[in-house]
Amino acid sequence: MKNVIEVKQEWYGDQVSKAIIDALFDGVLDSLPPILSDAKSKCPVDTGKLKRSGKILEAKRDGDEIYGRVIFDVDYAVFAEFRKPFLRPALHKNETILLKNFEDKLD
Repeated sequence: MKNVIEVKQEWYGDQVSKAIIDALFDGVLDSLPPILSDAKSKCPVDTGKLKRSGKILEAKRDGDEIYGRVIFDVDYAVFAEFRKPFLRPALHKNETILLKNFEDKLD
């Protein structure tokens, strides 16, 4: 009588990859509102139009790329950002929240 050992290996890489992409996407979605809130609190105010124009435009997946957009939708927003940065500091302030959201979603 022969002793036979059979080993079967299954590949779950595609499922793992999808789970990671889904978690990262959810992390981006959860991170956009605090970024917008902080940017609005820091943006220069004259008439209030710039502050009111701030919004979350989208969060998208394009293959393996994931991105979210917070915008200020007035013609002079870019000039205001260069004169007195408000959006970039809000993003930097929330980087740890973004990373924590990723970590939480992956658990």
